Amino acid sequence: MAKPNTCQMSPQQIDAAISRLDSDISMSYSKLYRLQAYLSNDPKSSRSLSAVQLANAERDLRQEEARNDRLRDERTPYADEYRLRGGWLRYFLVANTGGHIHRDTCCATCFDSTNYVWLTNLSDEAVETMVAHYGETACTVCFPEAPVMKGFGEYNARHKAERAAERAAAKAAKDAVAVFHIGTGRRLFKTERAAEIEMVGSLVYAIEVQASLDDGTAPDHWGSETREKAEANAFVIACGLASKRDITPEAVIESLSDRAWKKYKRDKREGEKAAARFKAHWDAMKAQ
Repeated sequence: MAKPNTCQMSPQQIDAAISRLDSDISMSYSKLYRLQAYLSNDPKSSRSLSAVQLANAERDLRQEEARNDRLRDERTPYADEYRLRGGWLRYFLVANTGGHIHRDTCCATCFDSTNYVWLTNLSDEAVETMVAHYGETACTVCFPEAPVMKGFGEYNARHKAERAAERAAAKAAKDAVAVFHIGTGRRLFKTERAAEIEMVGSLVYAIEVQASLDDGTAPDHWGSETREKAEANAFVIACGLASKRDITPEAVIESLSDRAWKKYKRDKREGEKAAARFKAHWDAMKAQ
């Protein structure tokens, strides 16, 4: 691989390359550890390997060792350029909620297990620039001068305002497709499609109840009030849909009535078929 022209690169570009290579090297070391454990005599990791498995594992280990060497060699010119220039400011953000930005990964307020995000876009930038963007996120141990700089104390307020705006936009997007109760303003359904499905179900139930009352097959707990309750539920949903479509609730009900009747007839046929199959199965069992 050709040596990069690091003398023409900015600190941000150099640190971005180092960060990428450090990540690759770390993953390479993890893979090497797994392969070495796989081939070791450690009772916790050793296993009975066939000749083919052993050969493949040893081949993979050699390849990964070579790859690890290449990655470290690739990193060297960037690290050398950093030293040749006498170094520059670097910033590392602790990777958790409320994490602070540090000058390096050795701050006394952190731990060996602390995870960081390297802010390579800020490499070689003045502390004032970092504080202007991140405010009180700056660690006051690493940057004791930060509290008197412009922007310190404003980050949380700005961040909260941005979050509030994002939440408001998300709510507006949900409300745009939702269906609401016209009386209480309560959201009934997330989408018009969901409202239509529920409304058709209520209409089908009303039809089923009335048909059962007409032919005398209705259960004892079914009556005209049962049908009326289902129709009332459908009407409430129709009102919500009508308010979004700028039509009357009756027009909504009329537009979905055909769908409800078709579903009722389809469900009735499927029910009759299921009943016939059950009867045939029952008769066959009694005949044995």
